[in-house]
Amino acid sequence: MPAELAKRTPAEIIQVINQASAKKGAIAARKLPSGDIVVTFSDPTTKEWHNQNNQWIQQAFGDQAKEACRTFAVLVKGLKRADLQGTTEEAFGTDIGLKTIDKVKFRLPHNQGFTRATILVALESQEEARRACEQGIVWNAQILDYEPYWAPLEPKQCFKCWKWGHIQRHCRKEALCGRCGTGAHGEGGRAGEALCPTQGGRVPCRCPCCGGDHAAWAKECPGRIKAREGAKEAYQYRPRTFEPGPAGAAAATTASYTRPVFTFERAQL
Repeated sequence: MPAELAKRTPAEIIQVINQASAKKGAIAARKLPSGDIVVTFSDPTTKEWHNQNNQWIQQAFGDQAKEACRTFAVLVKGLKRADLQGTTEEAFGTDIGLKTIDKVKFRLPHNQGFTRATILVALESQEEARRACEQGIVWNAQILDYEPYWAPLEPKQCFKCWKWGHIQRHCRKEALCGRCGTGAHGEGGRAGEALCPTQGGRVPCRCPCCGGDHAAWAKECPGRIKAREGAKEAYQYRPRTFEPGPAGAAAATTASYTRPVFTFERAQL
């Protein structure tokens, strides 16, 4: 979201929505830490009208804005990195033939020595996500394995406070230096690291995560080791599919607004 739009107050947001809408009726707005905005309308009829006639979204928030919907993320496995050469995320989403794709994201390994890649696919239908996990999807004459994306399988470190378990986007703590553990220097980031007194060995490093004599991103950090061990253990109990959604023609629509229910199975060792 452009900076001038992000700074608007809830009252200003409601004002621009009602100016952009022919029916009006917006009465409250709430900003979420993710950057999304929840809009409350005066009654269900007005809300439904705005769902069906959503041109006001771009007029009030810019061309990049769109109505959010609940999605069900699945992870595509079994791909070679070389297989994706020359293929775009948009083309991949079209070729696999799923009807409710919201987003496709290639996840290529940073280490050139690794040959395997995964793809994150967000679907608006829980039922289609379930079928993909149970039946697989054909792409480029290959049957690809799908499974629900589960966040505990990926250790997350915040680049603001440097603790494990969350990311910077959702952190409300004080920004710290990843080298000495005190408040971030200057503008923070890499420019701030250059101002840290640990540079040149003037003072020892102090990890803001565990207090050890190393930087927050060091491989030997106990916080990092614990987070990775937890993710490794969680892999044994990862979800394998989604529970079946509501029966009938309305399954895809209903599932988009329900909380996903996973089916877990103990891995065969």
